[in-house]
Amino acid sequence: IGWLGALMPWPVATVVGLGMDGGWLATLAYERRLAAQGDHSPVVSGLGWTFGFLATGVLVAHALVGPSPAGWLAVAWLPLAAKALWLVHGLWERTALT
Repeated sequence: IGWLGALMPWPVATVVGLGMDGGWLATLAYERRLAAQGDHSPVVSGLGWTFGFLATGVLVAHALVGPSPAGWLAVAWLPLAAKALWLVHGLWERTALT
């Protein structure tokens, strides 16, 4: 956290990080709710991908400048993986495989 203090106070960074993570989780949950109702919103989906890429980019940036990159890289793929799995699930639901 020492290197972060030079860029941004840690309370601000925590709020920003929670906002980004909350954003992609909220859009993912809302997409699931829409899908359960038989609906789809390209705007919500695009917003979710944007939050996912943003969260992944920030986690990779932490890995590149932080003292222990392995931990950051271990979780950096999670936002995009969640979106990708939801995309695959949606494609699966549209086929006769269910």
